[in-house]
Amino acid sequence: MSGQLLTWAVLPLHPQVGLEAVAAALAEFHPRLEGEYLRVSNFFIVQVVATQVPNRLDWSYASSTAPIGATSVEILAPAEGWLGRLASPEVMSAVGIKGLSASITADRYLQLTAMVCKLAALVTAVVQPLAGYMAFPSAAFVADSNDYIAKLNPGPLWSYPLKRASGWIESSGLGGFGLPDIAMPTDPSRQQVFESTAYAIMQAMISNGPLPIGTVFGSKAGQFRVDAELSDAIWLQPTEAGLGSEAAARGRACVGRKRALASLIGPHSHYHVPRSEHHVAQEHFFLLGDECIAVTNGVSDAAQRGGQQEDENTHVEFAVHARRLGAWTHQVLAWMAQSFHAHNGARPFRLYDRVVPPAPMGGAAAVLLWPYGHLQPEPTRRVELWILLPLTAEELRQFRENPESQAQWIQERETQRDIDLIEQRWG
Repeated sequence: MSGQLLTWAVLPLHPQVGLEAVAAALAEFHPRLEGEYLRVSNFFIVQVVATQVPNRLDWSYASSTAPIGATSVEILAPAEGWLGRLASPEVMSAVGIKGLSASITADRYLQLTAMVCKLAALVTAVVQPLAGYMAFPSAAFVADSNDYIAKLNPGPLWSYPLKRASGWIESSGLGGFGLPDIAMPTDPSRQQVFESTAYAIMQAMISNGPLPIGTVFGSKAGQFRVDAELSDAIWLQPTEAGLGSEAAARGRACVGRKRALASLIGPHSHYHVPRSEHHVAQEHFFLLGDECIAVTNGVSDAAQRGGQQEDENTHVEFAVHARRLGAWTHQVLAWMAQSFHAHNGARPFRLYDRVVPPAPMGGAAAVLLWPYGHLQPEPTRRVELWILLPLTAEELRQFRENPESQAQWIQERETQRDIDLIEQRWG
């Protein structure tokens, strides 16, 4: 079996943890016992072993300090390169950005991530140096893994990749170890200094536990205060008032909404479209199966003119739910975001309004604003989430000729509950 499989993750275990406890942690994956192995699927095998330092050219490690003979759990998978974060040529050509494949490649990567998070509860993550021993094929996880290796000793590689976005940096995966992720504003001219601070904060949390609100952490990048909890993450705010306070506030709001969205949507691959001079940021989520959701992230920074709290139309973000995303996705959401704040305050947008673009977009002659719930990125912030339903040219003509037909159409959708069929028109 060892000749056909490669080890894709190594997690140190408490010496008393055996295969039965591992099987219980992975129960939702329906593991089957096969001798000394657990078969999770046709693609993943799990075993509990005495750790040996492997000698394979395609591996990279966060640390080589785990003593030989320590107990560990290993996740094995075929050697083929299908498991990594592969860019989908279709997404790249259609959207013009780096996206994650919505194919079986991404599905297996998500399953591997889910298993690591489940097993993390059994890991001795707070005992150094064992916390530093997790291994992954470098080409299948992060292109710049060598850069991480130099910074991460000790510390689990899975939990440390930083998402770099415009104006802030953010960790991913610490939740698998019972810790909140961290996010903080950054100065692009001193990116490495700020990242070193982030790594130091994560290491401190792994060793000592979560940082309470109000904790101040000092570094070469300055002092940072744990300022807020954002959907299983903490936001570290610079204590110096002059350190990009406006951008920091905008970044904090953006991170809070993005994480609230991720919690609402469930398992997914994700791509962040940064804020530009003329457009708000967007979050593109690729879900398991043939389903995608793209959401604006920044429209709600400013209240809609004329919006009323009772109408739930003051702070709003817009979403497109489709089978595939394309260049039209960014166009539709950017247009709707601009329209929302450029609209006449005497007649603010409300749910079930019809909005007509200058020209058809994504195959839609118009869109209907439909409720999709709300986000609570922070206890004191509520953001309404509106779906854009695509309308055909014929429906637009009927609604204009007979205004009552639009109300009838809405009633039919609510009765038949066929919104998903309407959303399939996108693209």
